[in-house]
Amino acid sequence: MIREKFQPARVLFAAIVSLSASLVLAPKAMAYVNDSTAPPGCTNSCGKPCPPASQPPAAQPMQSCGPGSCGGMPQWWIQEPTVNLRLEDEPLGYNPALGPRVAFDLSYRQRGAVTEDPAIFGVGPNWSCSFRSYLMQSAGDLPNVFHVHKLGAGWIDYDTTGIQPLDGSILTSTANGYEIEYADGSKESFAQPFTNNSGTFFSFITSKADPAGSTMTFNYLPYPTRRAAT
Repeated sequence: MIREKFQPARVLFAAIVSLSASLVLAPKAMAYVNDSTAPPGCTNSCGKPCPPASQPPAAQPMQSCGPGSCGGMPQWWIQEPTVNLRLEDEPLGYNPALGPRVAFDLSYRQRGAVTEDPAIFGVGPNWSCSFRSYLMQSAGDLPNVFHVHKLGAGWIDYDTTGIQPLDGSILTSTANGYEIEYADGSKESFAQPFTNNSGTFFSFITSKADPAGSTMTFNYLPYPTRRAAT
């Protein structure tokens, strides 16, 4: 009788253990960003809070969001869960009378950085900067598919027929090139085309506007002259 009395309890316990194991061990649907396509880190420069649009959705690997700084020592953080070491620094910047802060930011990625092209200016292997942002389309891509490189990012995939799932931004073609519009109303224009010897097409950023319309423009000159940002 004692054995019969505790038999339902054993069955219930076994069912709970089985359910727990299935919850822990069952594979999730793979909505994953690898090292080369992970979005930029949530680096809140100058101590500003990270805007919600810059955070990847819950299904994606989360990015650490540490305290930002204006100049001073660089900050390091780890991109989870790929355990990718990242460094962020702002060696130069200023606050204009109108519009957002203008800063020359540097970002280092241990893995997943874009391959440097000798025909394109840069700040060294595995490093990116806020003054270098471009669209790229290789010869094998569909006409509506582009890859964006910017500060802190490897490649961010865009399709002109849809919305970028990480931040809700939209890439469209314009009369002069291409434009990315973000959820907060800010815009980036890419209208400086370049094709390398391998036939890969690039379009470099030419202007960046905040939600209020204050715009920073980028001008390009042939090497070895420098690029200007105004």
